Amino acid sequence: MRTIGDVALVALAAWVTFSCGNAHRPSPRDRWEVTNPGNVVHRNRRWPSRLPRIPGAFDIEHYGLGSGGTLLVFRHGEALEDVWVELLRATSDAGWRYIDDRSSGRTRTLSACSPDCATRRFYIVARKRGIDGVTVIVREVALSEFVSPSFASANSWSLPLEPKCDLVQWLADQPLGESARHAPIIDIDLDRDGRLDVLLPTNGFHGVEWEAFVLRGSCAHEVGRLPGKPRADHASAVGPNGLLDLSVSVRMGEVDRPTHVEKTLRYDGGRFVELTPGKPE
Repeated sequence: MRTIGDVALVALAAWVTFSCGNAHRPSPRDRWEVTNPGNVVHRNRRWPSRLPRIPGAFDIEHYGLGSGGTLLVFRHGEALEDVWVELLRATSDAGWRYIDDRSSGRTRTLSACSPDCATRRFYIVARKRGIDGVTVIVREVALSEFVSPSFASANSWSLPLEPKCDLVQWLADQPLGESARHAPIIDIDLDRDGRLDVLLPTNGFHGVEWEAFVLRGSCAHEVGRLPGKPRADHASAVGPNGLLDLSVSVRMGEVDRPTHVEKTLRYDGGRFVELTPGKPE
């Protein structure tokens, strides 16, 4: 039986995620990812002493988060694969224990623990940015940030009891359509347990939708279908039911004159639902 790591490699090998940017001027999406004001308590340009130093890093931004974790963002002028080799060398020398290592051609991600999963958890997202090098995000997750105490098992607090332990067939069973042109999303930690989760594209009534999965061990627990691609938020704390609130852009209107509406989704203990402005949450 294949693990979720195998699934990611199989699925992502067929797709290439394109992105562009500037090494000295982060894109609006980058800004949203790292400067969520509701959870950032301080910001500086010093490299955190507890993270292994990466030679050649520049445009360093270090954020302290109110939920207890930290966020490091920097840029690098070398090729993605060369930067990734350096990241693996530095974290291995620092004693990190790897949980997942995934690739989508222009994006690499890593989930890890140091020295063990009960004390410190991290994930890394590295993206090729056009011709201007690589953007790297290192997220340290504090124990206070997540409700679930274990990578290995689902908890009764919210996760469905029926996990999917082989998503290869799930992908193969999807009908051909618009979703075949989209890569899985591998850069979002839905439950802030320090392990990156997976969102898989599927064909919905109004276009591509995203099946969200929280990972436990080698299995994945489906936690709902999203009507649009969520922003990769690395700063926010989890919502009241243990998963992040997600901001998505939903395509609406006529086919030849579409409009996009921003919606906020919250996990209600069984699935993601839209938050209605003006109503109690």
